[in-house]
Amino acid sequence: AKIGGTVVHVEGPWHEDTRFLDRAAELGVWVVAGHTETEAKLDRVKKFKDHPAIVAWTLYDDANTLSTVEHLTKMNKKVKEVVPHRLTFVPLGTQSKDVPMPAAGFFDCADFVGWEMYPVASPKAADPSLRATESQTARVAELAAAAGRPFWVLPQTFAWPGGRLPTPTEYR
Repeated sequence: AKIGGTVVHVEGPWHEDTRFLDRAAELGVWVVAGHTETEAKLDRVKKFKDHPAIVAWTLYDDANTLSTVEHLTKMNKKVKEVVPHRLTFVPLGTQSKDVPMPAAGFFDCADFVGWEMYPVASPKAADPSLRATESQTARVAELAAAAGRPFWVLPQTFAWPGGRLPTPTEYR
């Protein structure tokens, strides 16, 4: 909030109480909450469904690498049954040579999509160059436009195991 941020995407640790959410609401920061990978986790959606800080629910992190279009579509429907007044969100990314760019179908599973951009790629990345983030983001923009969905770029600021942090220039 002090630097002008308006949204934070978090998995926790607020699941047992509302202190984090309450503070976010006080600061005027929206929370994209998660994760709701399974029906068993719908209890947290029910518990916090009316909290004013929550703007959206994350259906599955790394959705295109860990889930399917069918599963995400089902979870989107279930979350919307509990909170029709909230958005749903799926973050996508290509972190390894085994994961192709996300298929267009992933853009129909939620209200909006996030692209997890890694300025300094994992040593396992299909293309570890900085230019890969630019070409991947352009492709994601095309897929989102074709689906009529907005998307967020989610720049990551950590070092992969055995890697390094991005420099300020790379991150910018």
